[in-house]
Amino acid sequence: MTTGVGTNNQEDALAKLSDMTGGLAPIEESEFRARLEKAAQLMREKDWQALLVTAGSSMLYFTGTHWHSSERLVAALIFPDASIVYISPEFEVSTITDFMGLKSPVRSWEEHECPYSLVSEILSEKNITSG
Repeated sequence: MTTGVGTNNQEDALAKLSDMTGGLAPIEESEFRARLEKAAQLMREKDWQALLVTAGSSMLYFTGTHWHSSERLVAALIFPDASIVYISPEFEVSTITDFMGLKSPVRSWEEHECPYSLVSEILSEKNITSG
């Protein structure tokens, strides 16, 4: 028999809880910029020409942009100079702009277009063909 499990009533259990968030503050823009710069530095060292991070935890970690992944591509292209280009469906541009942690240009695609063609187009515009 396990002792102490299930012996508290709801009020007693709630009374024993403490605030685990005391003293915490949101991550500041400077932290996201530092993360982005570190990624850019590693990209330069490894001779990577671009890094595509998709919506979810990776995009949030590097850009501070909170966006849940879905069937539509929302992403950030990160370059070795620490610049970012966001990729979004056209109908989401104004919304993603509101959610951006690090403000950067947004390139959009229409529902009838392939978002990966847009990624390829952006890379071509930057003369990126490898790496």
